[in-house]
Amino acid sequence: MADMKLAKTRELGLHINQPHLEQLTWEFLRDQLDSLSADSASSMSHSNDSDTELPLIPSKINVYHSAVAGFYAPSDQSGTRGMKKERIRSTPSWYGAERRDCVLATINDSKQGFQALIRHRDPIAAINALWGDPAFANELVYRPSKMFCNANQTEDERMVSEMWTGGFWNAAQHKIPVGGTIAPVIIASDKTQLTNFSGSKAAYPVYLTLGNIPKGLRRKPGARACVLLAYLSVDKPAKNGLSKTVLKLRNYELFHCSMTMVLDPLKMAGDPGGKGVEMVGGDGAVWRVYPLLATYTVADYPKQCLVTCTKYGTCPKCRVSAWELEIPSASLPRTQAWTHQIIDNVWEEMRIRGKGGKAAHKQTMEDDVAGGDYEPFWVGFPLTDIHRCIAPDVLHQLFQGVFNLKTNVMSLLTRIQYGADPYSECPYTGFPYSRHATISTYVQQ
Repeated sequence: MADMKLAKTRELGLHINQPHLEQLTWEFLRDQLDSLSADSASSMSHSNDSDTELPLIPSKINVYHSAVAGFYAPSDQSGTRGMKKERIRSTPSWYGAERRDCVLATINDSKQGFQALIRHRDPIAAINALWGDPAFANELVYRPSKMFCNANQTEDERMVSEMWTGGFWNAAQHKIPVGGTIAPVIIASDKTQLTNFSGSKAAYPVYLTLGNIPKGLRRKPGARACVLLAYLSVDKPAKNGLSKTVLKLRNYELFHCSMTMVLDPLKMAGDPGGKGVEMVGGDGAVWRVYPLLATYTVADYPKQCLVTCTKYGTCPKCRVSAWELEIPSASLPRTQAWTHQIIDNVWEEMRIRGKGGKAAHKQTMEDDVAGGDYEPFWVGFPLTDIHRCIAPDVLHQLFQGVFNLKTNVMSLLTRIQYGADPYSECPYTGFPYSRHATISTYVQQ
């Protein structure tokens, strides 16, 4: 027989605005164990007094400090074979130290309908796990290099195939102290619909991997080179009479505040003026590592706009307006400093005028920036420009976009040429066919 006291459950319930959490937990255990008398259960189930002392549960209770989560690797192209399992721990003792892979977080309880549950682990611990994996001991690359097509070795002859041959790592290597090595951090996130049954369950996983691992190995689902870093909240903010614009801004702010909480340890660890992080490789060698945010891979264009605070319909890479995307000449590139300066200036102006986030968002949208009265998560990352971190969306923008568009346009022209019904519906655009229609496509390089 074991006595159990729900330690700190009352305080946790007050923190999440659920004053009866202690009683609800007690009732859940009672229902699972079915060990209390009917009279005791009936009296407690009708008690609403938060100060009432709950009776002890006279049964053995096993407390598990870990759980197994199933997830898909973001590079999986093999269906269910890419399904992996990861153990998430929350224990007071793990090899002599405390380990908490999940936390309960309140993002901003001062705003109406704005609370979230985030489960995440320390990104430094995740990087350390990949760095020290014996399976990658002979595969990790610790220093950048330059590759050329011929003996001229000019910038025009550069070849880029891996992250250590790109410009970012080569430039950043000169910014850190001598003897240090860079761990280019690759972050991937995408909200995923799990099932349409049982209330349309969804998940918002965030994954982490390293550019030190060769891409041929990094993309293999069975290599376990991709670590589940966090589960963001998928709960919709409470409407409570709020407008659609305000709800949209709540979702924007929720994402950026959540990612700030998840990735914040990387800012200090990757500071070139700091000492970095000592990590032991799979071969036993000790390295002084500076983790830097190098790439953020998202599922589609709307997520790119969300991450970079870009107005939907414009380019997240350059400052060209939505009405000038067809112009072949290059526009000025977007920079992190430029975007943050616009948001910061508008935010300061709105505070002076006593306006809220909705007014700030409207003002920033005039400069093709989707900002508000919150700070983007990428502010403060050393040697990082979020607009250059965004990777091309090959699946949606190239394969399903350009190639599918070309296929459907050619099919449309063929049917028009050979006398298809001009009033039949186009399977791609939903517009009726017209023998006099002019169809043109343009792909911006």
